[in-house]
Amino acid sequence: MVIYFKRMFKNNLRFRVLLVDDNPHESRLAELYLRREGFEVIPAYSVKDAYRSLLTEKPDIILVDPCVEGMEGLNFIKKVKAHRYYRFLPVIALIGGEENPVDVIRRGADDFLKKPVDRLELIARVSARGRLRNILDELEYVENALYTLARLVEIRDSYTEEHTERVASIAVRIGRELGKTGEELGAIRKGALLHDIGKIGVPDSILLKRGSLSEKEYEIMKRHTVIGYEVCKGLRTLKESLHIILYHHERWDGRGYPEGLFEKKIPLPARIVSVADAFDAMTSERPYRRALTRNEALSILEEGAGSQWDPEIVRIAVDILKN
Repeated sequence: MVIYFKRMFKNNLRFRVLLVDDNPHESRLAELYLRREGFEVIPAYSVKDAYRSLLTEKPDIILVDPCVEGMEGLNFIKKVKAHRYYRFLPVIALIGGEENPVDVIRRGADDFLKKPVDRLELIARVSARGRLRNILDELEYVENALYTLARLVEIRDSYTEEHTERVASIAVRIGRELGKTGEELGAIRKGALLHDIGKIGVPDSILLKRGSLSEKEYEIMKRHTVIGYEVCKGLRTLKESLHIILYHHERWDGRGYPEGLFEKKIPLPARIVSVADAFDAMTSERPYRRALTRNEALSILEEGAGSQWDPEIVRIAVDILKN
């Protein structure tokens, strides 16, 4: 059985539940229970139908018997959870007496119910997973809004357009060379994409100034790290990226901002993005100077290793970027 929920926000839209079960009697019974509670149910009696409904109906929750068509239901669960677009979609396995609940959870299911399903337990589990789905959707919405805001900062100045994407790409390559994987690389990428989001609070007269900043203007510009941190700190999905936003202008010798951290007191992800940010800034055209060549920028990084930047990260960056 596969069931989709339409999100139950305050406007009372119903959860859409994809119900995947090739036992018609049990499928219809579960469907009846859910419909009585106001859920929208999309029945699928085969894995092929389940995949089709997943693409076309966009369910909020999946209920699936792992034994559909042999054990194809279990493969369906694994593929859904391995897919980048569906990995956060709640999946509840409907198991009979022969399946081991622990094995089903290990294969990717978020929860399980024993068959024949109990009406109250079914409604309670599906409702709980639907509410969790809502929370994840809201977090994703807020996070995407922040990325859009960061993009707007770049669009204000045509000379910095696409800067954060390039910085993120370089930072992830450095992180990979340092042995970072999975969520750690994801946090580095997110932080790099958002590292300048605080510039939304910097006046255009300063941000777009074509000449050197006065001392007072520079002090205002420096606030962008703290502004960016304050904008993003309430979002749990960015928790591991906040140090990048706040500390990417700290220096290895302690002469950076906002806190004057030095050497390894500066979080590693911030040290990575600092080097990536500097390289892209130097090799990008600016109204007050030409873009440096790749070799010129790499030479400056090497000269600043041990003073402005982490020497180990500079070494890795130079190896990555010299070709």
